[in-house]
Amino acid sequence: LHTDKKRRQEILDAETKLFEYCIDGVIYNENEYPLPVLAKYQIRYVLKDFNVKEVFCLEEADHVIAKHSSDNANCFIYGNDSDFFLFKDARYVIFGSFFTQEEPNEFTNNISNKNKDNNNVDNQLKAIVYSRKNIATYLDMSETTFVDFAIYLGNDYTSHFSKREFLCKFS
Repeated sequence: LHTDKKRRQEILDAETKLFEYCIDGVIYNENEYPLPVLAKYQIRYVLKDFNVKEVFCLEEADHVIAKHSSDNANCFIYGNDSDFFLFKDARYVIFGSFFTQEEPNEFTNNISNKNKDNNNVDNQLKAIVYSRKNIATYLDMSETTFVDFAIYLGNDYTSHFSKREFLCKFS
């Protein structure tokens, strides 16, 4: 309930900023506005064009999606949920972070759309693909320590717990 209320408020804030831009010309950062109404359909169309399989879940989907990603080498999670940084072997791409031209680094992966007729690459996107292992390595931590650190920092489900309470229980 707490998370749902917070997200509703964030949506309202984004819509208010768009209204202020339209009426008064107040300019905010691009990521502070709501997504366009048809964005969901455009994203689904593009992913379908890249032969991306959609998976639907009747329950909380995070663990199902993460498991699918970890079990399939060519499966990437594209979203806006930092919880995916913590699932073992899941490959996560942050929403809006694809790029076409840039110098690659050790975390960059190519995501291709092969032409159905002759298997030539028609389209190619690049993205930084995060995994628990590469983040932990980058931070010079073990994966276990990284997960413990993330639990300590909290998330939508644990943010109401006191860090002092956490330290008392585990020290």
